[in-house]
Amino acid sequence: MDFDQFIKAKNVRIKVDRISENPNVPDWRDATHYKCVLKNAGRQMTVYFSQGYGITEDPTAKSVLYCLQDDCCGYQNSDDFEGWCGDHGFDADSRKGERLYKITKKQAEACERFFGDSYENFLWNVSE
Repeated sequence: MDFDQFIKAKNVRIKVDRISENPNVPDWRDATHYKCVLKNAGRQMTVYFSQGYGITEDPTAKSVLYCLQDDCCGYQNSDDFEGWCGDHGFDADSRKGERLYKITKKQAEACERFFGDSYENFLWNVSE
């Protein structure tokens, strides 16, 4: 199943608002930042999303879910913090790495609540 089919089947909708800073990556200045609210079947999830200035269109449900899927898969495929750091190029002694790992973990947990029984399908069976 591709992302468009999955989004339609799950009736995922998105509301996008530009914001001045992404609280998850406050040091990323050269980007456009958004607060995105995803909704489906009475569930709601808020994520912060940033993209470089070269991308001029606002994010879509597909672009946000694609990035979330990538982050969640990376988290699920790592045995622990040290493994995640190794997979993503962070030093396990890095406070920034630890902060981003915790954010990724929270997002994966939020995605699991948002998609419920469809979470595993979202992670492993939805593709471009």
